[in-house]
Amino acid sequence: MLKNLLIISALLLPFNALAKERFVISTGSKSGVYFSVGNSLCKIFNKYQQKRYECLVVNSLGAEDNLFRVRKLDNYLAISQAGLQYEHFTNISPKIRSVMMLHHEYLSIISKTDQDITKLDDLLGKRINTASEGSGSHKYFKKIMAYKDWKFRDFDNSLGYELPLMIENFCANNLVAAFYTVGHPNPAFGKLINECDGKLLSLNEQDITDLEKALGKEVTRKTIPAYSYNKQASDINTVALPIVLSASERFPAEIISELLSIVTTHKAELEADNPVFKQIIFKPNKDLNIAPPHVGVSEIFTTQD
Repeated sequence: MLKNLLIISALLLPFNALAKERFVISTGSKSGVYFSVGNSLCKIFNKYQQKRYECLVVNSLGAEDNLFRVRKLDNYLAISQAGLQYEHFTNISPKIRSVMMLHHEYLSIISKTDQDITKLDDLLGKRINTASEGSGSHKYFKKIMAYKDWKFRDFDNSLGYELPLMIENFCANNLVAAFYTVGHPNPAFGKLINECDGKLLSLNEQDITDLEKALGKEVTRKTIPAYSYNKQASDINTVALPIVLSASERFPAEIISELLSIVTTHKAELEADNPVFKQIIFKPNKDLNIAPPHVGVSEIFTTQD
């Protein structure tokens, strides 16, 4: 009898008293780093939050697609490059807000080991992948093209595959090189390097200088350490882009405050679940252009001195 009364009482409660309020982290390809980062954030949030909310992760075309969703959907968070977010804030949507800095992702050029590709200009005349429309990688490749006055016709073929199709075609020898901005290490590039005769290009001083001019103060010089992958025997010199989590200014402040609290309190657990969080930045460099912090962000997001 008591059991039946409890069931009836539960059914009479308002819907919101039973249902969790859901929010979504928009990421990228399921085989990419953004998806694993979003998945880890949702996993730790759902474990420690106070049972009122539920975090979901969804795949997407990439950073630009994520920012578009945040502009249209108030319950979405977006993972993207900080520079791309700032472009959207200044030119498209002044209501985008910063939640927290994440890891860095590296400008990564991978080619077949039998290809004589030792500098950026060696990509000309080759069959390459420039990432899919809607991704930050594709946007940044076009910025490099503009600076170097390259045209798509300068390549034997330039394809816009998403990451899973890029892997498939690279391993099938339908591509000789590919361009991505991506965190390292990650399983996708592990497969390309360890199983499909891929090698990462270590950029020379002139290439790095050109990238700094093409992409501005957003980029910093970084090294992908040797043996990040089994067959990568040397350090890889390149540049890196900071990654930021963004929201609409209308996103509930209470959820953002709780997310930040959980992430900072349980950072060690987050790192154990996903090594990319060992690079987590939290606070932006004072010279970095990003959208203003969301009202739900605590003092942890204040600019570095």
